[in-house]
Parts: sequence; structure tokens; C-alpha cells
Amino acid sequence: MLTAEVEKLPSFLEAMNYRTADAGGRNGFHGFLTISRQAGAGAHTLAHAVLEEFAQEPEDPALAGWTLFDAAMCQKRLAEARLHVPLERLRAETLRSAMDDLGYQIFALQPPQDDILEKTFHIIQSLALKGKVIFIGRGAVAVTRCLPQGIHIRLVAPLSRRLERMAAYWQVPAVIARRRVLEEDDSRARLMRRYFGLDIDDPLLYDAVWNTDRLPTAHIAALLLRWVKQKEARRSGSSEAARSS
Repeated sequence: MLTAEVEKLPSFLEAMNYRTADAGGRNGFHGFLTISRQAGAGAHTLAHAVLEEFAQEPEDPALAGWTLFDAAMCQKRLAEARLHVPLERLRAETLRSAMDDLGYQIFALQPPQDDILEKTFHIIQSLALKGKVIFIGRGAVAVTRCLPQGIHIRLVAPLSRRLERMAAYWQVPAVIARRRVLEEDDSRARLMRRYFGLDIDDPLLYDAVWNTDRLPTAHIAALLLRWVKQKEARRSGSSEAARSS
């Protein structure tokens, strides 16, 4: 069963989304990108390709100063909030049962999972409001879904291709890679259902769903560059119109 605080979390985030979306619309905050993905679909590869693509045009203010919110940055931000979480735990994004999480608290001296997730959601909100951040996973599409400047994408690929990638990355046999890939997919889907009541595979959550087995990463990065520039141009135009009215 969820704790009382966690049960209140979705409604709290919903209310906060509406308040911050209004603020973002008025003040013209910069855009941000969320990447939801199936395990092995290439989210980190794409995120770094996007940053490299942006770096090719350093004179463009829409493309300068972007950062990546991945497991390492999440760990750093949580540590600033006095929540010390092993990097591997954050990389795995494993949603534990209440009993398993209690065991981690008692025997591994880890903070409660609910505290980690709640703080992570707050951090994502704060960074998204400032903009120029690429978020990978961690429910970012749900946490930021009412902020107007976000671009939300999902990466998918055939299971066979994902298993091939992850077996090579983890350096494990295919049978172990299959188990771990399916566990990661299931854990991410349960997080979205448990905390937000959403189906991670619902295409309507995203602005685009791309099959990385068919569309090369470089092409997706180039598309996102143009997309970010277009949104920034509209944001700047809206801000200028508001100032002159």
C-alpha cells in the first residue's frame, strides 16, 4: 500500500503543474526535452547526439547552455538535499515493492524510495522551469506535462534489437539481457501507473514516438534541433508581443 504522503503526490504535482505552466507562459522560460524510452532504445546516445548538434551552433541563444539530467546529475541533486543514493540504483530506475524497499532501508541504510522519488520530481520541476535541460526517464514527461515549453518524445525499437544492444553494453549473455530489459521496461511502466495513473506506452503522452531501429539517431537529433529553434522563436515572439501590448 502507498503511504499517505505518496497517495497525495499525484494531486500535488497536478496542482503545481498548473501553477508553473501559467508562470512559464507569462515569463517565457526556455524549452526543455523529455525522453521516455524502452530499455535499449538508445536514449543516452540520442541525448548526447542532441547536445553535440546544439554545440554546432553556439551563437544561437536557443541552443546554448543545455545540460543533461541523467542518473549522475540526479545523484548530485539528491545529495544536495541530503538523500544519498548509489549511482547504480538511480541508473536502474527500479521501482521496488514496499517490502523490498523496507529491506533496503534497514540493511543497506538507504533512504525510503518514496522520499527519493518525491524529491526527484521536485528537482525535475525546478529544472524544467528554468529550461534548457534534457531529461531521460524518471517520470519527467508526467511531472512536466503541463509546462508549455516542453518537447516530449518516446523512443522504441524491436525487442531483438534492444537485446542485442544491451547484451553488448552490459557484457552479459542474451538470456540475462532479456530478463533485465524486460524488468526495466516493467519497472518504468509501474512507476508511471503508480505515481501518475498513466500508461507509459500511450502515444498521446508524447509529441513524437520514434523507432530508433528505423530512424538514425543523427536524424532525430537534427529534427529536435529544428524543433527547439521553432519553439524558441515562438516563445520569443509571444514575449515580445506581450511586452508591446
